Amino acid sequence: MGVAFRFGRIHGCLGILTFVPKWLMLLCLCLRLLLLMSCSILRLMIGMVAIFDAPSVVAIFSSPKLCPSREDQWIWADDLKGMFSVAGAYRGIKQWPVNTQHPFRPKDWSRLWKLCIQDRLKLHLWKCAQNALPMRGVVAHIVNSDSDQQCLCSLCGLEAESAEHLFLRCQVARVVWHGSFWPLLIERFVDSNIAEFILGLLYASRTFGIPKVDCRNFTLAAALVLDSLWYLCNDVIHNKATIDPFVVIQTTRRGYLEHSLAWNAVEVASGLFWRPSPVGSWKCNVDVAVRSSHSVLTVVVRDSEGSLCSLYTERLTSQDPLVGEMAALWAAVRLVEDKSWPQIIFESDCLSVVQDVLHESPVAGWQMEDWLPGIRRFFSMHAPHSLCWIPRRQNKLAHRLAKWAASAVVYGFISLSAIPAHVFCCDCL
Repeated sequence: MGVAFRFGRIHGCLGILTFVPKWLMLLCLCLRLLLLMSCSILRLMIGMVAIFDAPSVVAIFSSPKLCPSREDQWIWADDLKGMFSVAGAYRGIKQWPVNTQHPFRPKDWSRLWKLCIQDRLKLHLWKCAQNALPMRGVVAHIVNSDSDQQCLCSLCGLEAESAEHLFLRCQVARVVWHGSFWPLLIERFVDSNIAEFILGLLYASRTFGIPKVDCRNFTLAAALVLDSLWYLCNDVIHNKATIDPFVVIQTTRRGYLEHSLAWNAVEVASGLFWRPSPVGSWKCNVDVAVRSSHSVLTVVVRDSEGSLCSLYTERLTSQDPLVGEMAALWAAVRLVEDKSWPQIIFESDCLSVVQDVLHESPVAGWQMEDWLPGIRRFFSMHAPHSLCWIPRRQNKLAHRLAKWAASAVVYGFISLSAIPAHVFCCDCL
């Protein structure tokens, strides 16, 4: 079948009658349609090239066609099924490029999260180290603000507000640091990066020369200062608060004391602190510090109020810890016999020595043959006296005194005034 066209005379022209097959007609229509589509695609490509680069145009036209019957939905690009999960998000984050210029290493982050302070303070330290706090100077840079007034420090108004300025260089911050519970000459760190400063807080003994036994307290005081400065900054911006650095100092000191009291209450309740003896009795703690060529034993006697009554150290030639612990107990027994105290509670953190004394077991070594029988005889003859085992954390004073005497080479009866504060105050509540 086909299509017939009849042409007659029109305005004096001769008409022709012709026959065109149907398939040819359809072919002509398809060719015309393809021509129109090609022109449209060509115009579209020319317009897209003006906007995108050539690889992007190729990627756009090679993308698969969407199914028109399917509705749009959210998908998670890092998952094959398009489903979000915490594990998938973590895997995606792990693939991010690592900032090799950051001073923190993985063990430093671990040390930060293991600090013995509130989680809120640890999170604040983390934000400071990551420079993740919304400082006015940083926000103004992100939004491309041209107003210098909007990015100035809200406390002093002298420089653009940044973590380094607010916590290290601001005049208000300097006053607060100087008046904190642990005064700090913050001017030493005016040229430091805030991440380097936080890293120094984590290793306070190395950076600031703080004794290791006081590093926890120092880090707490520093974290409270940083938190108080950030709170004051926000209070000034949002509530138009008055800038008074002395109020901030009082707040940080009160927070430090509250944290310390809470620590002590928990440690006493859990048996982590040494506790005084009952009224009318004394406690005698012994320990030994072993060195490469010798050992140093120590004996500490305190009354029912926790006051120090006697401090004694002695050098031993043996490097055997068990021999040293037994020698320390023997020295304590001789000291008590000389002083004639009525009731003494002997405490040692060496379980083997306590068991050897309380149980009639054979002598553990030839070096203790002269000591162990004498110690047993002493307790059998003096019923009010007793011997018990305690954990190491309840024997801090004797332990630290032995370490200090070994390093300072101080032996015999020691005056309280000669002992460093971090030694004799370690058991104070």
